[in-house]
Amino acid sequence: MSSITASYTSTAENRTFEQPISTENGTIDGLTAAIKSMQSDINQYLTSRMAANNENMDTSKEELEQEEGEEEDDEEELPHGRCHATVVNGV
Repeated sequence: MSSITASYTSTAENRTFEQPISTENGTIDGLTAAIKSMQSDINQYLTSRMAANNENMDTSKEELEQEEGEEEDDEEELPHGRCHATVVNGV
């Protein structure tokens, strides 16, 4: 069976996503459905990473403000990563 994979790489972690390509409704329809499903999985993952990162930043910021006794700017640093996708033709 064929599948698509996407790899997310950042300084904090690496993650691989995989979706099978269904050929029941034709190859293009199956590929489209697999891509949409993978896109949803990746969006959920990245949203949870951003939420966790924002929580960590809020905690770190509060601790820093308590230690230094002064306010910091509200700049956010999001984790940088990249995503690479490939189509794998299974046997």
